[in-house]
Amino acid sequence: MNIPPRVTLILSILLLIGLAWLDISSRDEVRITSLYLIPIILVTWNNSRKWGYVFAAISLVLLFAVGPIAGPAPNRHLYFYIETFGRLLSYLIVIVMASKLRAAYDSERKLARTDGLTCLMNRHAFYTSLEVEIARGTRHAQPFSLLYMDCDNFKLVNDTMGHREGDKLLRLIGETIRTNVRSGDYVARLGGDEFAIFFPDTNDKGIVAIAAELTQKLKRAVAARYPQVSFSTGIAVFLNTPPSLEEVVMRADELMYKVKSAGKNGLLQAVF
Repeated sequence: MNIPPRVTLILSILLLIGLAWLDISSRDEVRITSLYLIPIILVTWNNSRKWGYVFAAISLVLLFAVGPIAGPAPNRHLYFYIETFGRLLSYLIVIVMASKLRAAYDSERKLARTDGLTCLMNRHAFYTSLEVEIARGTRHAQPFSLLYMDCDNFKLVNDTMGHREGDKLLRLIGETIRTNVRSGDYVARLGGDEFAIFFPDTNDKGIVAIAAELTQKLKRAVAARYPQVSFSTGIAVFLNTPPSLEEVVMRADELMYKVKSAGKNGLLQAVF
């Protein structure tokens, strides 16, 4: 259950208040102390382990306070304190388990959306994000651009320098692209030596300068160690609503392959 952290805090506070009221109203007729785990788990999962500890402490304070509020001061025997310690221990165990499960969940989710070599978005995550951004651009009548880039002579690097060196080259390309685009742009490694960048809210004039500068920075980044490498780039600029995501991808892909067929190491742009 993924709830915004602020909403989780408000909901958990209301739950604690409700549980405390129920505890006071029922006196000893109903045992509801285990229900305090609900807000504890909620804040641990959606906020952090620290918030889980805070709510565990509040729950224990309420456990001690409910008795005197509900009636005459109770005569608390050793059993009460043993039970309270056991409850504290159970809270701590649940908090640690919930936080570890959340960390594992977040890690798996990230791996499902990330290219393991370059740490860029993978093909599936990229296309999923494209669908959302294209729909947003259509609603607001905003132009956008899709850039497809292929690393020329990548196979030559693998054959002459080894696959490990080829992996270093791909990581270098990915890092260079990531550090030279806007924060709102989407960058992905589509597979092999192909990369893609989605530029929201960019027209045909703005994208030319962006793509040219990026290509130059990539060439400078790889020149010293990989002088045989260049880049073939196709850019599809959409000023009007495209019929589908497939159409957007196909246009950029076609432009990139035209550059490859014409001798590589170039940039071709078209407006749709």
